[in-house]
Amino acid sequence: MTRHSRFLSPLLLLGVIVSPALGAPVEWDKPTISGNVTWSGEIVLRQNVVVSPGATLRILPGTSVTVGTGKGIGLTVLGRLLVEGEERAKVTFLPEKPRWTKVLWGGIRLLGGPRAGHLLSGFRIEGAQEGITLTETSARIANGVFAACETGVRGNQKSQAAVDNCLFEGNDAGAVISLGGEGIFRRCRLVNIEGYGIVADKGAVLKMSGCSFSRGKTGVFSLTDSPFRVENSTFLSLEKGIVVRQAGRDSVISRCSFENNGTAILAVQFCAVEVADSVFRENLTALDVQEFSAPKIHHNRFEANQSAVNLLRKSHAVIEHDVFVHNRNAVVVNYSSYPKIFGNNFDRNDMNVRLEKFQSGDWEERVGSQGLIGAEVVRRGSRNVELATQKIPLPKRIDAKGNYWGPDADRDPVKGTLGKIWDGRKFGPVRYEGFGDAEYDIDVIDFSEEVLSPVPEAGPRGGAIGTGETR
Repeated sequence: MTRHSRFLSPLLLLGVIVSPALGAPVEWDKPTISGNVTWSGEIVLRQNVVVSPGATLRILPGTSVTVGTGKGIGLTVLGRLLVEGEERAKVTFLPEKPRWTKVLWGGIRLLGGPRAGHLLSGFRIEGAQEGITLTETSARIANGVFAACETGVRGNQKSQAAVDNCLFEGNDAGAVISLGGEGIFRRCRLVNIEGYGIVADKGAVLKMSGCSFSRGKTGVFSLTDSPFRVENSTFLSLEKGIVVRQAGRDSVISRCSFENNGTAILAVQFCAVEVADSVFRENLTALDVQEFSAPKIHHNRFEANQSAVNLLRKSHAVIEHDVFVHNRNAVVVNYSSYPKIFGNNFDRNDMNVRLEKFQSGDWEERVGSQGLIGAEVVRRGSRNVELATQKIPLPKRIDAKGNYWGPDADRDPVKGTLGKIWDGRKFGPVRYEGFGDAEYDIDVIDFSEEVLSPVPEAGPRGGAIGTGETR
């Protein structure tokens, strides 16, 4: 370690500057940093280093930090951390051993309170258990890369992470926000997702804008009753784009693009998320709504999906001012779900609305499942109390009045049926295993007040989807 006192800026003169002589790496052998310290060149860590309260560690552009592998080895910052990498001179934090050894280094742990002023920009973190962890503090994280980490960013206990223009590649989890933390992600790219791109759990607040998720398992997983917002983002070639559970009515997915996913959005377990102004194209299932959920689905475009909207197990969605075109099944309804379908354009789908075998208000009336709903509320510990406890009428009819149904060669005016609507007029009654020989009628779809030309208000509003652009 060398000390410089001449030809340095006034700022650097305030503390210790570590700059390896003749390019030789410096092994940092002090477990604690006090005062102001600046790192540059090549630094090697073989133990956990603690930045004390009131101290500042500044890392200059182009610095390489090599970290010995092992649990807990890394940086713990109780004071302030400034990482000042640049586009062509990034700061790197790399393990001594390659990622596939499964012996990772600990990562960077940020504490120091909400006014610590942590700022990390222009860096690459690779092979960490948790790349950056925030606990009861805040940090601005920009222009960084998180690669091959178990978790890239973790926000805990009332922390706030503002993450801008970062790349997450090949991590088990890109980011996890929980325990009342807040995560704000802008212009981030998450690729080759091993498990989850971004997770919101246990009261976390999650806001995303202008992000992209591609290739891998699940883009976003949210289990929080706090506000959840995803805007102007794209989801491509994932097993699941977004999984959202128990979200309240203040949660929104808007102006997003979903293409070539297994399931674009799974809304499950008392979920009331709003899905608006988005495009779903060539997904196996665009929007899968399950288990007592009631999302509002409006002003979207569903095109060339195997199933556009699938409603299952008492899911009572509002489907309004959407465009359904060239889907195999536009809307599928099953297990006593009663959506309101109004003001939509259905055009050249193989089937516009399909009721399945277990869509029977007759069974509900004669056997009933209101007690089952109450038991599920308790068993699942629903956080969405309003939605979980409201009583939904089970009318034996699906309200699909006021829609444009498009060309239908099998329309039968005498029978009052449409070829692309499949309901109790065309099949049933049915028997259910465990209920003896009793037969139950399948519900019917009320498609009266038909609109004879496409509804002009239907479909996404505004400018380009998934880019943040507006006209």
